[in-house]
Amino acid sequence: MIAILQINLNCCKVAQALMHQMVTEKSADFLIVSEYNKVDSNWHVDANNKAAIVNAKHAVITSTGTSEAGFRWISITGIRIYSCDWSPNTSLADFQDFFFRLERSIRLSTEDILLVGDFNVKYADWGSKTNYRRGKALSDMIHALGLLVYNKGNDPTFKTGSIIGVTFSSPGVAGSIVQASKSLRYLGVQIDSKLGFSEHAINASAKASIASQKLSRIMPNISAATARKRRLLGNVVHSLLLFGVPIWADCMCAKGTAEIAKVERKTAFRLTSAYCTVSTNVALVVVSMPPIDVLAKERLFIYTNKDDQVARGKTRDGTLESWQTRCDKPGPGRWTHRLIPSIAQWLNRKLGDVDFQLTQFFTGYGCFPEYLQRFGKLDSPECWYCGHDVDDVLNTIFDCDAWEIKRTRVNIMCGTTVTPENITKSCSKARVPGTQSQPSFTKSLRKRRTKRDGDKRLKSIKFS
Repeated sequence: MIAILQINLNCCKVAQALMHQMVTEKSADFLIVSEYNKVDSNWHVDANNKAAIVNAKHAVITSTGTSEAGFRWISITGIRIYSCDWSPNTSLADFQDFFFRLERSIRLSTEDILLVGDFNVKYADWGSKTNYRRGKALSDMIHALGLLVYNKGNDPTFKTGSIIGVTFSSPGVAGSIVQASKSLRYLGVQIDSKLGFSEHAINASAKASIASQKLSRIMPNISAATARKRRLLGNVVHSLLLFGVPIWADCMCAKGTAEIAKVERKTAFRLTSAYCTVSTNVALVVVSMPPIDVLAKERLFIYTNKDDQVARGKTRDGTLESWQTRCDKPGPGRWTHRLIPSIAQWLNRKLGDVDFQLTQFFTGYGCFPEYLQRFGKLDSPECWYCGHDVDDVLNTIFDCDAWEIKRTRVNIMCGTTVTPENITKSCSKARVPGTQSQPSFTKSLRKRRTKRDGDKRLKSIKFS
């Protein structure tokens, strides 16, 4: 069986350069090309230099037709293959002349016919929503010649959005056609027709998601895996998502960015054990993992300045500055920003690996009556210990009288009254033997409170 690949290059030099890679992947024998950039070897082109047939594997051709305006044909083992391209800007008289010459050429053949091209006409027979006069003329000619329409439904042969490139054939050759896909894989990067890399993002996200799920079975939330071990999960996911990043960092479309962001969000939740209502930016700050789009820009800068050691040395500073600017903007996560005003200081801390307990403190989302009441799990946000009207993370950690003794010990150890504004600085200090740092204090407090609240919550909480 002969495999024939149909491609519209849209006069793009890059697309034509990548065309041969697609030929290898699809194992195509011939290419039917429309709107090519330039003529290469083994090409049979029409008189307008718009339609061509490429002999990809140097197969034996029994006959080559003359080069006419709008189409060119060759014959191979009982099949006559036509490649057509006609501009929609021509007059109706010129279009009718093109059809007359094409129909006459087909009727003179005694072989099976494969008629492929970009006719730039719309008609319902090949899935178009509108019927053009020229489309009706083409449809009448095809039915008169006894050819079959290969296009099905609304799937365009040329993947250009509108169905103007069509394929017709004799019944005996329909199974020999290899339909063009909307993207091709080249050196591990999936390249689509619009160079938006959405297909690459979808494939990379699928691989990263599978890897994340497998690693999650090894390190579930309830396991004893430390935060540093969990960070391995994030590094693996990032390495898969950022493959080939110098190519697509500046070209990724919104759809591709959204696909990558989905996997990034799931990974951040897995690393922090955060509640699903936490925003992605907050989860990334807590786990000390820069956003994927910021990392992509960083990798691109490193690649483009690979010979400039001075510029490469300042790469991380630029990444942190970009990330900090994003975090400083108004929006979700103002409590986290109050605790962690400086991304650089947070990343350079000596202590404070984040786990399930500390994540609740840094995000403000957790086993706090204010949070549970917001989602209808408790009737009242009031504190059960000090009677405060709203028992949120601020009241629990910094104000509630039930934890004053432990809070005083931390203040003495730090030499100052611990507040949300200086929490990051106290986390960065070395641990003093025999005392508790602020991270261990908040962790211990949350564990003790959870244990003490257990019976109360089981009686008061509303399970949906």
